Amino acid sequence: MAVKQELMPSPVTITLASGGTDDLKWFRQAMKHEIHEWTIVDVRDALVKDPSMSVGHKCDYKHDWTVLIVFGQDGFVPCIELIMHNAAIGKTKQFIHCTTGNHRASVVSATAESNMNSVVHMPCSELDVPHRIFNCKWFHFHDSQNEKMWINKLGFVREWIARDGWCMMDAPWSVKECFGREACGQCFDAYTNWEALQFRIDEHYHRVWTQATTGVAPKPSLHKPPLPPHGPLPPSVPKRAAPVPKKEREPDRATPPAPRVKRAREPDLVVPPTPPPPSAHVPSKATVGKPPPPPPAVRACGAASHDTGYTFDPAEIVPKWATFEQNASAWYTFLLERGCDDDATRSLFALAQLSDDGYAAANSLIFQVVKKFADGKTFDHLSAFIFSGVMNARKELEVSRGSASSAW
Repeated sequence: MAVKQELMPSPVTITLASGGTDDLKWFRQAMKHEIHEWTIVDVRDALVKDPSMSVGHKCDYKHDWTVLIVFGQDGFVPCIELIMHNAAIGKTKQFIHCTTGNHRASVVSATAESNMNSVVHMPCSELDVPHRIFNCKWFHFHDSQNEKMWINKLGFVREWIARDGWCMMDAPWSVKECFGREACGQCFDAYTNWEALQFRIDEHYHRVWTQATTGVAPKPSLHKPPLPPHGPLPPSVPKRAAPVPKKEREPDRATPPAPRVKRAREPDLVVPPTPPPPSAHVPSKATVGKPPPPPPAVRACGAASHDTGYTFDPAEIVPKWATFEQNASAWYTFLLERGCDDDATRSLFALAQLSDDGYAAANSLIFQVVKKFADGKTFDHLSAFIFSGVMNARKELEVSRGSASSAW
């Protein structure tokens, strides 16, 4: 066993970074002396559908709905194959990006990290230590809340590369632990692509959970083309499975079918308990003259089997910006999350505090920013946009004040 361990090479350190178009621009500027060593992967070429139209702006790889939409696209499996192919031919540093970095880039990077850490040089028994091929770590810049956090993450990337990986990253110990399985189980298209990806990797790599008793790699399926170690990537596995033969699909006519048991359907609504008769309830002096209490709230569909006595509180789900009053914290939080600096934010609030017309002009600027992000677009310089909008609004207010004074 000691001889086998000496012959095995050390895992190759793989560095994955992900983000949006702005993160890539800043990354190029910060790593201008080392950027030639990085491979830029634009996942928008393979994953055409932008999930930002269906999920929230901040819903990244941690949210099941984002994982379902990204996994369910036709180009997902070739996209992961491309990243693993780059690592296999020596491209150990890759920056994966999309429009915002929250959706497609984050899901693709998490999937690539999980699967690359699962491949080994050869099968091993339960008592052996698996000799992994890659030691992959993913750094994501899309959730950086400010410039300081972004710069700190960049320092982590440089230190990871300089130390050639400071630790061995965790690997999934079974195929069920690979990223995305639990979320993709809710959708047929997403789970089909997840399963196809595992088949494609098993054709060309041993995995951590591959048993050494067989002595050979898992046999490839006949309907999938082989993946060359060096060369263009083939098309992925068809999304729809092959049709089941008629003989396997139809039951034996000689065997009578089992009787079907009709189950009682659970009620969709919880009916409130029947109140006692008036004769059984004697009102006290404290309740005489007071209106009767409201009836218990009717729960939504499916709550009959999960009744925990929870009372719905609108304050728990309604965000702070959902109000008809002037809310300063909603404006400030919105601009802070989108990278607007304090000076531009302060100038916007100064305009809003000037007069009612100034507040209307500031509110119009906020609406323009909301509309821009709702359309899936981003600002190159959001602070400059706010500054220029405030200056134009102030000029218009001064002109309107001058015309009003002359008319008076």
